[in-house]
Amino acid sequence: YQETPVARTYNALVREAVAAAIAEQPAGRRLRILEIGAGTGGTTAAVLPVLPPERTEYVFTDISPRFVNQAKEKFREFSFVRHELLDITRDPEAQGFAPNAFDLVVAANVVHATPDLRRTLANVQRLLAPEGTLVLYEAMHPQRFSDLTVGLTEGWWSFTDHDLRPDYALLSHPRWRALLGDLGFTNATVLPDEHAPGILAQQALVLARAAPQLANTPAVLPSPLVGEGPGVGGPPWLILADAAGTGCRLAAALRDRNERAVIVTAGSAYRTLAEDRVELDPTRPADFARLLADHAGGWRGVLYLWGLDATLTEETGPATLLAAQEAAVGGALHLVQALARSSGADSPRLWLVTRGAQAGGELDGCVAPAQASLWGLGHTLALEHPELRCVRVDLDPASSGEAEIAALVAELRQTDAAEDQVALRGAGRRVRRLVRAERAAAAAEPLRFPAEASYLITGGLRGLGMLVAEWMAERGARHLVLTGRSAPSPDAEAALARLASAGVEVRAVQGDVADYERMAEILAEAGRALPPLRGVIHSAGVLDDGVLLLQSWPRFETVFRPKVLGSWNLHLLTRDLALDFFALFSSGVGLLGAAGQGNHAAANAFLDTLAYYRREHGLPALSINWGAWAEVGAAADHRLAERGVQTFSPAEGLRAFERALQLAAAPRPRRQLAVLAVDWQQVFAALPPGAEPPLFRELVRRAGQSGTPIAAPDGEPHLLEQLAAALPNRRMQLLQGAVRRLAALVLGVGDAQRVDLHQPLQELGLDSLMAVELRNRLGQAVGHTLPPTLLFEYPTVASLTSYLASEVLSLGGTDAASARAVAELRGEAIPLSEDDLASLLLKKLEHIEAANQ
Repeated sequence: YQETPVARTYNALVREAVAAAIAEQPAGRRLRILEIGAGTGGTTAAVLPVLPPERTEYVFTDISPRFVNQAKEKFREFSFVRHELLDITRDPEAQGFAPNAFDLVVAANVVHATPDLRRTLANVQRLLAPEGTLVLYEAMHPQRFSDLTVGLTEGWWSFTDHDLRPDYALLSHPRWRALLGDLGFTNATVLPDEHAPGILAQQALVLARAAPQLANTPAVLPSPLVGEGPGVGGPPWLILADAAGTGCRLAAALRDRNERAVIVTAGSAYRTLAEDRVELDPTRPADFARLLADHAGGWRGVLYLWGLDATLTEETGPATLLAAQEAAVGGALHLVQALARSSGADSPRLWLVTRGAQAGGELDGCVAPAQASLWGLGHTLALEHPELRCVRVDLDPASSGEAEIAALVAELRQTDAAEDQVALRGAGRRVRRLVRAERAAAAAEPLRFPAEASYLITGGLRGLGMLVAEWMAERGARHLVLTGRSAPSPDAEAALARLASAGVEVRAVQGDVADYERMAEILAEAGRALPPLRGVIHSAGVLDDGVLLLQSWPRFETVFRPKVLGSWNLHLLTRDLALDFFALFSSGVGLLGAAGQGNHAAANAFLDTLAYYRREHGLPALSINWGAWAEVGAAADHRLAERGVQTFSPAEGLRAFERALQLAAAPRPRRQLAVLAVDWQQVFAALPPGAEPPLFRELVRRAGQSGTPIAAPDGEPHLLEQLAAALPNRRMQLLQGAVRRLAALVLGVGDAQRVDLHQPLQELGLDSLMAVELRNRLGQAVGHTLPPTLLFEYPTVASLTSYLASEVLSLGGTDAASARAVAELRGEAIPLSEDDLASLLLKKLEHIEAANQ
């Protein structure tokens, strides 16, 4: 494709055609060029040197990750080249390519290799700007050499448009001109024409222009919306609109851009109100499934704004709060389940929109804890369903009207897909980062609790709560109220006896912190019998783990009751008391997310923002995102260990708690702190340098400045690099070994060889949480987002390898050796090997030579 005389001749013609097209562009205008099916880069190498680097964006694409990775190295000196995967037979918008985005599209010996020329060229049209130039380098007539090489492969005969190509993959000069004209291209020209002598007639350049901009069609904006389609003909946006009108105003703004939008509002039953308006019940999962079934054409993107209705005031009671959480968080859960089950790996992008759910540095004046739980859910959603590319966007509480809508539309146009946690504040855009707390000078004296005060610890009759109670007694506390839903265990009874013998007055009371009346009764009794309440520690919690696809709102409510309702009840019941501290025991899961703990993450995110809410109202508060305690409380956060978060001892945890209370009482009090023992090597070990999630970038930068390595490479190249460097007949073995090792890692099997290639992984102990982790690890290894049902459809190492090879990496279609290995895994008839193919070709050529003699 690069060095043969014919290739050099026609690549030079392509270069001249590109140069001519550039010369027609206005001086100084930025050039946007897309090459489709660029393969080994033969044509690319001819074109790049004539392009003006200061004003060119050249996108090299191919269906094969191997060719794309090789091109990154081959063309590294050309800084204006971007490398992407693209299958031109599929909808380019669904693959992240904006419509009308390119002035020039180049394809060398590619288009004829697609099953349906009309569909392929229609996709090309959608990518070309109005009057953009199409440059095709195509074979025109049957050639004996092609028949004996690529003609022996199945792909050569895969065309399905038999009205255009009844018995051969190639089109003649006249048929190319006719086809392009029928599809709306203008000025279709084939050079040289069909009368050219000899070898020049066998191949040709096909040139054409896209249709001009129609008078009634708005000009394409220079920075199109993510996933944007070709005007009103593209799929609509799905907007789950809030009751206050933000969603409807957003829909109007999108329609002003000639974009379609379907508005969904919350109601009591499923009703189609108009062609572009639906009402459904947020509590009914079936309504969401019906919505997607009724609009099966797909979505440009999904915007979830129901969280904006979850408002919280000092008059909000527990029942109202829980109902708001069910509508906002439960509705999001049901939406995600419907999207994941209906869309697979080609899902639309999901935006979760809140207002005031995040405190942007200094207090914003209107913090919304009831919406923060949606962010917590989003953290787990991003881990379990990366195919949804979930973005959490927090609107400015101080903004409204046109400014707010303009900021939100601008956010939809952001091209930095990695930033998925964003707060819009004024004219700025803030992104979420995890930063190390500054080390303050240690307090001169250890923390002491006055004997003439009393302290409340919820969840205090077991585990972490009881540990903290004993520590406080050691530090001077003499009056404790410990609550729990269940009676004290034998271990707790022994601890209570130790406290009593130390002279501590302990009121061990059974009571559900989610029950407002019961907690009011407990606090009233304590107020009559004990010294004034000076501190609250809320450590109560319960788990109900499960992947989001298997979750339900009742299971979420189980987790929400002690965390969300319990913390709100404590706030309401103590807001008029002169407290020294109000400590909320949150979790690192609320900060980072964890597969299988979406409800836990959402509930703890509420606690985190409640701390800011209280501070905003002049009340003490601190939320602590605890990691995993080694001997107590570890069960609550065991999923963090999968993300590289280690356990710490009770003594270490108590020292951290003491320091946190001191920081909360400092002149510039902390409102939220995370206590995490993190193995950053493990966190980033599977990622190439610079590919860490944006949340951790500040930690990586600071660690680099201090000379601490974050993720030192182990010297082993990543899987795609290994596949690219391997001989064709080794690639399937490499891929299978990688799949097997990852399966063994997730299953906790030390020796990967113990994982049978053909045994369902579920029989080896793979559960739903492990399936999520394995799917994510495999997706990271092959550089693709994989469908949620991957492990259900391909339950063995062999079937997983076969799927990844043929459907994701296209190993089965790039060489016969790989195809042979794929067939072996599938149990199919084995195709010709490379040696077989070479031998057959040699025999054919010898036969032809003998016949000619």
